[in-house]
Amino acid sequence: MSKNKKKKMTLEELYEGSDYIIDDSKMPSAEEMKNFEIPAELQQEALESALEIAREFMRERGKKVTF
Repeated sequence: MSKNKKKKMTLEELYEGSDYIIDDSKMPSAEEMKNFEIPAELQQEALESALEIAREFMRERGKKVTF
């Protein structure tokens, strides 16, 4: 038997030592999510942040950044 073979974990083993378990019963339904809108300011902030991370990533690898 290979040393690298992974053992399947039981739910008890998976959650052992976890501080919390996510309760998805409080999540909005698919219909509610269709009506959910993210404010334009937050969309712009997220886009700028993602672009800066991408630029840094490319610079670290010596790539030319053109955006």
